Amino acid sequence: MYHTKIDPVNARLARLQVYEIDDPDKPVYHQLSDILSAAVSQTAAIYVDQYAKVMVLTLNDEGREAYVEEVTRHLLVKYRPPYDEAWINRREDIAELVYTSRTDPAGHLGALSVSQQFELRTVFQSADSVEEGMSLVTELSRLHTMDAEILLTKNQQCRENEHYKWVAKQTEMFRAAVSDAVERAAEQSEESNHKADQASNLIRDLRALADEVSVASSESAAAMGDAANTAGGLRMTLDDMTCELSRASQSLAAATQVAEETHETVDDLTSQTVSIQSIAQMIQSITSQTSILALNARIEAARAGEAGRGFSVVASEIKGLSEQTAKATEDIVSRLGGIEKASDRALNANRTMHETFRAVRDVTQSVCNEVTLQGTTVTKIAASVDETSLSARSSSEAVQRIRELVDGIAKEMTAATGLTSDLKAQISNLQAGADDFLQSLSLNAVRGALNKRRREGGAALKSAL
Repeated sequence: MYHTKIDPVNARLARLQVYEIDDPDKPVYHQLSDILSAAVSQTAAIYVDQYAKVMVLTLNDEGREAYVEEVTRHLLVKYRPPYDEAWINRREDIAELVYTSRTDPAGHLGALSVSQQFELRTVFQSADSVEEGMSLVTELSRLHTMDAEILLTKNQQCRENEHYKWVAKQTEMFRAAVSDAVERAAEQSEESNHKADQASNLIRDLRALADEVSVASSESAAAMGDAANTAGGLRMTLDDMTCELSRASQSLAAATQVAEETHETVDDLTSQTVSIQSIAQMIQSITSQTSILALNARIEAARAGEAGRGFSVVASEIKGLSEQTAKATEDIVSRLGGIEKASDRALNANRTMHETFRAVRDVTQSVCNEVTLQGTTVTKIAASVDETSLSARSSSEAVQRIRELVDGIAKEMTAATGLTSDLKAQISNLQAGADDFLQSLSLNAVRGALNKRRREGGAALKSAL
């Protein structure tokens, strides 16, 4: 912040010269002090009443009396010579006190104007001649004008100083805020760059991973397609197996039926064999009786002699026939025994074959059922494989879209990194611009205050002259 340095001593000397106070202790000032000191209580009362009127204040007797005493104490030293730098310092202290009391300077100026008019009349009336009265009034008017100018100037200085302090405080706060904002923005810019770099690395890795997933999805889709085709072929094979097993089961059913019929035939043969054995036994019994009868017939023929010779021949033939019958019967019985044994073996074999055919038929039917179930499972697997293949293709397409999005994000991140660099440069420009603005603001404030003080000082000089 820039300040214009003004020498206070030179300013006060210049003020005294402006109001033509070249001899701060000349006799006329003592004469004015004596006249005004005698009427100081009246002047103080006039000042207090006029101030209360202008400021629309209501004072009770006690408050008014205390206020009049305070003003009287100030007035006793106000017109006490010499009118030099020390006197100006005292008046500036009074003016500063007026400012720090936060009362309206216009009220003080209004009350001061009325009390000064009373003082001018009092001085003029106390003179021995008109010429002396005019001389006293002129000197007192200069003092009045200088006093009013000191009040206004000091009030303005205090106001400007307070404004300068406020401006300086606000400027410093603004500078600190801008610096803090710029620093945070710079840190965030650096952090953004760092995050952008990390994001770029992640995007690069994600892009590579997306490529790998895309390739894997494509390969998986192809493999699933092959698996679907294989499952379809397997389904056809299982259907063929089901048909073959069904035909085999039918053939086994027919073989089982034949085995059952054969079993029944063998049972009938066995029954007939038993019947033939019974007949053979009966024939053997008849043969034995026939042999006995033939023996008896021969015995009787021998007894009969020549008469029974023919009968003896017949008996011999019957005996021979009986022996042949017995041999044939024994052969039949032997053969029937072999047939019975063969029938038993055939019956057992047929029974075993029947049971085997039935077991094979049951197993075949079970296998057929299992094959049918496996065919259904294979159909479901094929459908699942088809859906998985479609999902794999969809995943591949989704991954491809993700890769395209990743590429777009990478471009945006690159653009964002460029914008962050531009932002960093703009932040630096903002910092420099803020410094220039604060310097310009401070300088303009000082220049404006000086120009205003010059204008007000010129107006005061014109009114005084």
